Amino acid sequence: MLLFNLLEQAATDPPKEGNPITSYIIMGVLFVLIIVFFIFSSRQNKKKQKQQQEMINGIKKGDTITTIGGIIGAVVEINDDKNYIVLETGTSDNKMTIKFDKAAIYKVDPKKD
Repeated sequence: MLLFNLLEQAATDPPKEGNPITSYIIMGVLFVLIIVFFIFSSRQNKKKQKQQQEMINGIKKGDTITTIGGIIGAVVEINDDKNYIVLETGTSDNKMTIKFDKAAIYKVDPKKD
């Protein structure tokens, strides 16, 4: 409550030559708000990265994958050493395989048993 009173007083009173404390208070509050924003933003990004990595690590042969380019196919090979997957896509009479980096995975639909 005291902080709000000081901020209100700083906004309504003309600045005085001998007391720069109100400007320091305003700068301090802005600095704290910026720091809090960056902390929450960082936490959300880390959470999204962790979910994406868990999704990629949970891929198995037979899962249906959608890539960031919109290609949909079934996983036929996973190479963890070289960090790529091979998708099979196309119709039953015209199948083809495409190799993708794991970073290109957008969505995983697990194989239905």
